[in-house]
Amino acid sequence: MRSSGSETDRLAVDLRFVRVAGRAYMRVVLADGSRHEAPLEFYPTLRDATLAARRDWRLVGGGVGFHWARLDLDLSVAGILDGRRERVAGRGAAFGRGVRAKPGWKGPRAGGARAGAAEQPSRTSRKR
Repeated sequence: MRSSGSETDRLAVDLRFVRVAGRAYMRVVLADGSRHEAPLEFYPTLRDATLAARRDWRLVGGGVGFHWARLDLDLSVAGILDGRRERVAGRGAAFGRGVRAKPGWKGPRAGGARAGAAEQPSRTSRKR
C-alpha cells in the first residue's frame, strides 16, 4: 500500500468492501481521489462480521478514521494505509493474527505481572 504525502491527503471520503481475484478487501477512497485496498484478513472483526455489520460504519474526525458501533471497532486511515493490522485481545501471532508480543515478554502471570518485573511497594507501605 502506498501512503500519501500530506496529512490532508490521508483523509477518507468513502469505504467499500470488494473482492479481487477471490479475496476480500477493504477499499478506502481518500479526499485526493486515490484508492487504497487492504486485505480483509488484516481485520478479523470485519472479516468475521456480516456484510450488513461491515457496511454500518461512519467517518470520524473529519475523515481520519472509521467507526463501527455494532462491532465496537475503530480504525484509523493512517493505520490502514501503513498496513497495520487489527489487534485482537487475547490472540497472538500463534493464532495467525499478525499481532506479536513485545520482545522479552514471557506471557501472562498470576496477578498480571510480567515475567522479570520487579515487585513495587504499595503506596500505603512506603515510609514517609
